[in-house]
Amino acid sequence: MIEAPTGWIITAPVANVGEETLRQWLQASLSWQHIYSVTRSWLYDWGSTLICVTGVWLFLLWTIILSGFTHSQLLALSSTCEMAINWTLVTLLFRTCRQKQLSKRLRFFWLFLAVGFTCAGVADLIWIYYELTWNAMPLTSPADILYLAGYCFIGLAVLAHPPAPQSHLPRVRLWLDASTVFVGALMVDWYFVLYPIYAKFHGNPWDAGIALLYPALDTALVGAVVIIFLRQPKQYSRQPFQMLLIGSVLMLVSDLAFSVQLLHDNQAISSWVYGAAYTSKWLVALSAQLQFKQATQTESRSIPARAQDKELPYGVLPYLAIIAGYVILIFGIMMHDLNVIEGLIIGTVLLTVLVSARQILVLRENAKLLRASTMLTEELKRSEARFRSLVQNTSDIITVLAEDGAILYESPAVDVILGYRLDTRLKSNFRSYIHPDDVEKLQKSRSIFLQATGSVRGLEVRMRHANGTWLWVEVHLTNLLTDPNVSGIVANYRDISERKRFEEQLCHLAYHDPLTNVANRTLFQQQLVQTFAAVESTGNGIAVFMLDLDSFKQINDTYGHSIGDQLLMAVGQRIRHCVRKDDLVARLGGDEFAVLLRNIGTPTDAIKVAQRILHTFAEPVFVENKKLWTRGSLGIALYTSDIATPDELLRCADRAMYQAKNRGKGCYTLWSASGS
Repeated sequence: MIEAPTGWIITAPVANVGEETLRQWLQASLSWQHIYSVTRSWLYDWGSTLICVTGVWLFLLWTIILSGFTHSQLLALSSTCEMAINWTLVTLLFRTCRQKQLSKRLRFFWLFLAVGFTCAGVADLIWIYYELTWNAMPLTSPADILYLAGYCFIGLAVLAHPPAPQSHLPRVRLWLDASTVFVGALMVDWYFVLYPIYAKFHGNPWDAGIALLYPALDTALVGAVVIIFLRQPKQYSRQPFQMLLIGSVLMLVSDLAFSVQLLHDNQAISSWVYGAAYTSKWLVALSAQLQFKQATQTESRSIPARAQDKELPYGVLPYLAIIAGYVILIFGIMMHDLNVIEGLIIGTVLLTVLVSARQILVLRENAKLLRASTMLTEELKRSEARFRSLVQNTSDIITVLAEDGAILYESPAVDVILGYRLDTRLKSNFRSYIHPDDVEKLQKSRSIFLQATGSVRGLEVRMRHANGTWLWVEVHLTNLLTDPNVSGIVANYRDISERKRFEEQLCHLAYHDPLTNVANRTLFQQQLVQTFAAVESTGNGIAVFMLDLDSFKQINDTYGHSIGDQLLMAVGQRIRHCVRKDDLVARLGGDEFAVLLRNIGTPTDAIKVAQRILHTFAEPVFVENKKLWTRGSLGIALYTSDIATPDELLRCADRAMYQAKNRGKGCYTLWSASGS
């Protein structure tokens, strides 16, 4: 019987990580922290312990114990080893397929592998029974049914493996590549195994079919392996599949060696063939354990992530298959083995057809990619032109700053808004153009802003114009220091001088009398409250005047409201000229005015100001060629400790004003608690 009881190709992309990846893996693996964490996680898991014990036993058996053993002793020991490794493998495969952290299809993949190797394990027991009991193996036996069932379940595992999402053309290319590898492997298998078996059992078709079945199935599974290779497995499954690939290669080698030795009637199979077969199963068990550990410990990685993210060069397999096919054809021709050349020629024709079809497909893909690349390039050019047009014609200034504030780039709007020619401010510091009073505000915002990458902050500062004046600008900063396309701080700012002037006008209207342009009641009360609250801390005196025009109603009734309004405007201006800059003049309503004097040392100082105000009424007011005479009654209230609130101080001034009116008008009265 010619068959391979120990070997199947287990689907698993693995990898050729290359010299750089290996170096990174070694650097990560040889750190003490990594060694400690890996050792600890493995020691606390019975599956890891089982793998280690089985591996040590396998090593000792095939490197030390087997030296000098007879064939019968070797057969007994290898049978014991085979059973132990088989059931270790099956146990770990079933354990992995029950791991709920894996996807459903991946769990089915490991389940079908477990069932397939279970069938193989039972078949191996039958094989061992025949060898140990009868010292021979019939060409067909119940073991063949179980071996074939194992192949079927492993094929189901290949189909259950999660496929990578692919479009139509990549999917066709994948099948062409898999077929190429299959044909190349079939040619090698035909030359070394299939044709010799066919020639040996040519007279007995049944025996020939049984003998050819196992090598043919091994070769068929090669194509299945390639399909998964070319699917590019997910990152979290790559390391387990690497172990699966190595185990699969060893299984294929041991199967072919087993068949070749039996073809030459070598009943004493070499010990290295058994060793390769058992080592391959141990590697499959190790892959199941790695998959289990990675599913339970999502944080653990045995090789660096940047190495795992690299694309693995599985695409080289079809080319290796082509080379192998043509090399074996040349070798057959050189050996003048004409009987086997017919099959090799058929294989070579198939390889040529597959390669031609793949090249046509590649040309179509390249043409499609070229069209897409051309469209993308044109779109990129349009986007760049659109962006350049937007930047050059925007009304806002766009500036890119270095981390130290140096200007790296400015948009053309800097000439329109600030009057600087383009590129004249490059390499200069942005802070040097900010008003000295606003630099501290900019620095404080910058220190907070730099702590958050990508954050945007807006602030209003004054910036120097080229003509030396100051403009209010609103600055929005975006931290793009970590963006390799910018590597700087983007400052987007625009002129808000008109808005600031409008805000100032609104603020002025809100707190000033629109007729006389002096403060209104709201501003006067706010200032009075603030000044009153600061008296105890500063110790400065406060005086409040209340002034009422004595003959304003008569002028209003005689000449009209227009003349009266102009008279009020003139009176407001005269009062403002009689007080200091820090004092406040307000119109409370009608013909009633109020004055807040700050920092009054003595009552005499307040009386002098009152006398100046009343003295201005001695001069007539000319309005529209009319000579108007008016007088005012003025009440004075000085802050004392007896006055508890600002409103009380204002009421005292109001009472003093009415006292002045009662005294004959045109005079002032200093309020006192006695009313004198």
